[in-house]
Amino acid sequence: MVSEDSIYHPIIQNIETTIFKGEGTFFIEKDEIKSVFQLTITASKAYISFNVPFWYLKELKNSSFKGNLEDGTICTGMISGFYNTHDTLAIAECHELTIGEIQLLHTIETVLLGIYFPHSFSFKYKVYKISFSASLTNKEIAKRTKRVAGTILEGNKVTVTGENLEIDKISDLLRDMCLLLRPLTSSEVYFGYMKCNNQYIIYHEKRMMGKLFGMQSNMLESTHQYPEYLLKGLQKMETIDQFDRISIIDIGHTLATSTGCGLLETGLLVLITSLERLGLRASNDKVFNPANFANGLKQLKQVLYDQVTSCFSDSPDSFTPEQQLAIIKSVSRIQPWETAFIQKIKTHLQKNGWSIELDFDKLKELRDSLAHSGITPSNFAKSELYKLQEQMEIFLFVHVLDIIGYNGRITASVDGWCVYPWKEEIKKGKKD
Repeated sequence: MVSEDSIYHPIIQNIETTIFKGEGTFFIEKDEIKSVFQLTITASKAYISFNVPFWYLKELKNSSFKGNLEDGTICTGMISGFYNTHDTLAIAECHELTIGEIQLLHTIETVLLGIYFPHSFSFKYKVYKISFSASLTNKEIAKRTKRVAGTILEGNKVTVTGENLEIDKISDLLRDMCLLLRPLTSSEVYFGYMKCNNQYIIYHEKRMMGKLFGMQSNMLESTHQYPEYLLKGLQKMETIDQFDRISIIDIGHTLATSTGCGLLETGLLVLITSLERLGLRASNDKVFNPANFANGLKQLKQVLYDQVTSCFSDSPDSFTPEQQLAIIKSVSRIQPWETAFIQKIKTHLQKNGWSIELDFDKLKELRDSLAHSGITPSNFAKSELYKLQEQMEIFLFVHVLDIIGYNGRITASVDGWCVYPWKEEIKKGKKD
């Protein structure tokens, strides 16, 4: 038997699956086809295999089915557009799936993928009790498995209990929790099935998927901080405006890309782009208006152009034609001392209480090089790039904490050592 700590374990790791067999009717276009079927279920997806005449194989998308499992349990579902065929055998992914009859619900549980918190905790939100069970999968094993086998292992189990639970509301609740956990873990945390009353299983149309997984904790792993962060986050999600909600979603995806894509240039570019997006609101809140400023600069350049051309007319022999052309081009290339990019980033940081040193000109140089050529400038050392990457990741995660109003201990590094300063301390440049 191979130990879980062995390097070989991720390669032979078996993903937990459940198999059901039954017989039912498939509704394809306007026809009904009867067939035996097999359901193969994992934490994230469900697949159904069945026999169908070959002329129906191209019509399976958005078809539905209804039948009974071998024990008589009712089963219904929808087939998505992802399927494979072999002769008359079709193997398709279920877009929706319900196993069992819906009744009064008091417990709904699911397994999250992409988060591997090693402790259990619970908290109350509205009329619900939300419980996280400690992940049975070690985070390092999960990272190794993703790297070697490309597979995302099951993480923490989440159980929601209450009276007369509604599937749609709990699905929305789980989605919001995943959106909050994404910036926290730098992973696109998601859930697949929901198990109801410990009896039947639902793959809801609102379930989530993820592709990028950094699998880290951007905040101290604490049974005190995690539930507080989630509770404040869920409460904020009730009243949050569209810009801030999109910001949480965007930052979650950005941090997952930065830490999970494996390419430094891609990570830096998405970080800069996300930070620049946040500056849009900050710059719009200030008296400074980029559009008005650009219009004023345009008028000033026109005045300079008129003066230069007038000078050339009055003294035609003072400059050669090549020199005249060069001077005119230099007038047209005049830019403000601080570009709109720098102005937006500065304004965002100042408005949100940051008092740190940051070389904005170098940040702009990096941004322009990545945006136009896809590579980093040759005068940037690797250590400098990684430092900027970590700094921008902290900027973005702290902004999520600012949105929900939580002052947690942030994960940072000093000389290679991991430290956990408070959010407000790190805004002042203190990590010790």
